[in-house]
Amino acid sequence: MKLILLMDFLQIPLSLIFTRFLNVFSAVIPNLYSDRQSTAGEMAVRVAFLIIAIILTGIGAAMSLNMRIVPNPGDGIVQAIADTIHKSVGFTKNCFDLTNITITICISLTFSGHLVGIGVGTVLAMVGVGRTIAVFNHFTYAKMKELAAVED
Repeated sequence: MKLILLMDFLQIPLSLIFTRFLNVFSAVIPNLYSDRQSTAGEMAVRVAFLIIAIILTGIGAAMSLNMRIVPNPGDGIVQAIADTIHKSVGFTKNCFDLTNITITICISLTFSGHLVGIGVGTVLAMVGVGRTIAVFNHFTYAKMKELAAVED
């Protein structure tokens, strides 16, 4: 019980550190939003960044969840739900993200009359991260558990 409480408490500093990294990456990665129309080359760069980000996010989430180290809160709740309903983390992540996007769509349509905060990247990330976790776990889960000596 003490370990569980410690893990929950450690999510607070992890969230702060994670946020700092997001701020650094936001300053480094080119911002391609502008009032002018994007060229095909700029759009290709944006799509490439999105695909790489989805894959790396899924692999990172899978590795931290499989090793049972301190997860970020978004992944921690998915892991807790997956453990409770006895489903895979990838499937649970897809369902959880779909639920969140559905709620966001309902709220934004109700209060503003149009979609707010949901774009193509959001939908692709919703599907892609969960599927990346599922594929990564399919090929590496057993070996990672064995090498790290982590019990289910």
